[in-house]
Amino acid sequence: MVYNYAHTVQNQTTNGVPPSIYYPVPFPVIEYTWYRVTPVGYNVSVNGTDIAHVPFSAIPASNGARTWGFGAFQDQAEYFQDVFVTSENGTLLYSNPMTSSDILPEYDGAKRDRVVRIGDFFHTPRTVGATTNRINLIEGTISQVFGTQCLLRGLNDYEDEFLRAVGDYYYLTENTQFLSQYWKQKTALVTSRLPSINPITGLQTTGGFNGPANGTATSALTVLALQGIAPIANALGEVQDLGHKT
Repeated sequence: MVYNYAHTVQNQTTNGVPPSIYYPVPFPVIEYTWYRVTPVGYNVSVNGTDIAHVPFSAIPASNGARTWGFGAFQDQAEYFQDVFVTSENGTLLYSNPMTSSDILPEYDGAKRDRVVRIGDFFHTPRTVGATTNRINLIEGTISQVFGTQCLLRGLNDYEDEFLRAVGDYYYLTENTQFLSQYWKQKTALVTSRLPSINPITGLQTTGGFNGPANGTATSALTVLALQGIAPIANALGEVQDLGHKT
């Protein structure tokens, strides 16, 4: 069992994480076998066998108010059923068999139990369109992002990546009925990005995760975002918006 409190249990040069804590499991873990995992505070047991005690000092208070969850490691998959959450006094706070379709709205697409990284959504519509074609999962993420939109922005290029993903969704579906309900939000997001384009050079003057300001990567990404949104404006008859985005 591996524990970490940052982005991942693996060290990355761009997303620095502290050293992982490893806890040996004293028995073989067999594939396609159900195990009862019981966390009591930060003590974890599997099928009644104590496996890990995560020191309270190893969990920064800033890490989501010391909330945490389980997940699979690289190249692994995990399945959950019969989930129970109880308080210290034994009060049942939450339970879910996790075997009914009723859980889909709660664990839909990228929403699940984590922050939606709108930049990481960049490749999703094309990937889903070429594999499962679960368009409803794409729509769930778009709805959540625009439903909680805030223009106090974070990573600039992540916003461009999200806009391009919305454009890719339209390319796959041509679903103007779904997208029309969020057009004001899309316009506000695009409008907030335009002032950072240098009117002389045409380059993107804000850097981000993908590269520095005035660089090829960030500038090309802005172009891709606008190219993805422009056909939607045209389809919705938003001619004024279409003009200043192209």
